Amino acid sequence: MLGFLTLLVSYLYLAIVNASAKGLEEEHVLVLFDPEIIALNDSSANLTPEVTHFMQHLNSKYKTFVGDYNDVDISLFSQDYPKFDHLVLFPTSKKSIKNSANLNQHQLLKFFNAGGNIFAIGGSDVTTTEGINSFLNELGIYPSPKSYRYIDHFNTEKDGVVELKQEENLVQENRILKSLKTVEYKGNAALISNSELIQPIVKSSKTGYTNKVGETMNGKNTWTFGEQGYLAVGFQALNNARLVWIGSESLLADDALFKWCFQETGVIKLQFVQHMKADEPEKINPHLYKIKDEAIYTIGVSELVDGKWVPFEVTEEEDQFQLSFKMLDPYQRLNLKPLGPVSTSSENKSALDAYAYHISFTVPDHHGMFTFELDYKRHGLSYILDKKVVTVRHLANDEFKRSWDISNSWLYLASTALKNTLFKNDRARGDTDLEEGLESTSTSTILKSKRILPTVGQNTTTIKFEASDKNSPFAAQFNNINLKFWDLGGQRSLRNMWSRYFKQCHGIIFVIDSTDTARFQECYETLIDIANHDSWLVDNSEGQEIDQERTIGIDGTVNVPILMLANKQDLPQAVDLVSLKTGVFIKLVSELEATDSKLLPVSVLENQGLKESLEWLVTRLIYNKGNKRPEYK
Repeated sequence: MLGFLTLLVSYLYLAIVNASAKGLEEEHVLVLFDPEIIALNDSSANLTPEVTHFMQHLNSKYKTFVGDYNDVDISLFSQDYPKFDHLVLFPTSKKSIKNSANLNQHQLLKFFNAGGNIFAIGGSDVTTTEGINSFLNELGIYPSPKSYRYIDHFNTEKDGVVELKQEENLVQENRILKSLKTVEYKGNAALISNSELIQPIVKSSKTGYTNKVGETMNGKNTWTFGEQGYLAVGFQALNNARLVWIGSESLLADDALFKWCFQETGVIKLQFVQHMKADEPEKINPHLYKIKDEAIYTIGVSELVDGKWVPFEVTEEEDQFQLSFKMLDPYQRLNLKPLGPVSTSSENKSALDAYAYHISFTVPDHHGMFTFELDYKRHGLSYILDKKVVTVRHLANDEFKRSWDISNSWLYLASTALKNTLFKNDRARGDTDLEEGLESTSTSTILKSKRILPTVGQNTTTIKFEASDKNSPFAAQFNNINLKFWDLGGQRSLRNMWSRYFKQCHGIIFVIDSTDTARFQECYETLIDIANHDSWLVDNSEGQEIDQERTIGIDGTVNVPILMLANKQDLPQAVDLVSLKTGVFIKLVSELEATDSKLLPVSVLENQGLKESLEWLVTRLIYNKGNKRPEYK
């Protein structure tokens, strides 16, 4: 993890976003007032301490322009571009104004949609213009009409001024105003809608209500009742433009209200956004992923504090940043984990101005167009929305798991390996674990090499023979020769069938295991018995009468070619051909008077010597075809 953090931080330094605080740029504020209520343009006017404090803050932070509602030369736009960054609306004595063309509902909404911030002030004995009131209503804020006052008999002093208490009137969940400085309140209240963009700040107590001055409380004269009324309300649009409405200028004592409105506080922003593959961290923000890739997503977030960008650290569980990896719906929705403060400055890397968060996850097993989406919306903080679209592809043909990587294949691979191991051990032992008698494995394997094996135990097949050497003098004679093989099993239970085939054959192929020296004598005796008699083919251990039809010897086998094949000559423990000739073959030929016979080395599994052996046999059959005729029925 430490190695990953070191590598990640190195890339964070490369992804530099020049973070210039908004406070460093000169911003313009337009303040509109009614001279009949408050004379902001008169330096000798007696202003309340709250208004004086407010105006001093504006003059120190911004380039301030003060204007009258009736000044027709005042406009919010110049060639459809906002002339001001912020707009302050003091209350008026009349609903209609002369400059209604430039300060109507539509112009205010246009200014707000262009990113302008608006601070509106109400009161019990004053009102707002029709345009301002309609604009507030469109946002979901409904201030009480003129001559309506907020009243709370349980928290009222002798002169009728309501005393606000933090535990009763301050909305505890809000991030805009942490503590309530205002104690005495004389103003009106507003109803609000259930819009998610509205952020209540100061509310009415349970015993407070808004009623028409001098009238009894009833359904007609009452505007708000209990906690449904609000004395200060914030609104933040999706473009992060802000509006604050307060019901009395006394709330200007809480400078957190207008600082938030003018985006001096509660402002956060992304300094960088990066995503990468875990196995290719050097490639930042790739456009192509494949399914089941390990992806890493990293962001750096800063907060504006006193005109400088500082790391923004999330401390509450409900405020965590969350990544959605989505197509139409999120396939992954994950909380980002904190990494620590980092620097995004190329000039001063020791100045930590952002807090890094990251998360790693597996790309879903689904191809298509996916989006890394960070949608962060918390009341009191500016909204963050970042989307990065990538393509997720399927695995290529050479990227799928193979062999042992597939867990379901372990059983089959292990079985194959075990079978091969046992097979090699059997070959090393000479395959001597057959039940009894001479084996038929080698002869059957010869026919299997020709890919023809009709039955088990007794196999019959016909092979069209061709010479391996086309230039041989015998090649022409090999044309149109078909060899019909009878593969007779070597077990004792099958030997009683041998004699039924002897009269029909033109030649005999006898296969021995050249690694099994213990059975050489058995092979010798078997061939001798075949030539002389086969009464041993019948089990007479119980004294039964021998069936003579089943004990017919080989009649006329003189000069019938006998081909003895010494199999498994590829194994190191096999007896060499010279030893076989001197120990078995010469003695056998002499005993049988088999003048037309041959001993040849072969390896059935390696397919060595089979073609040459058959060529010798076919050559002898051609020359000896008159010695014996098959009697086909």
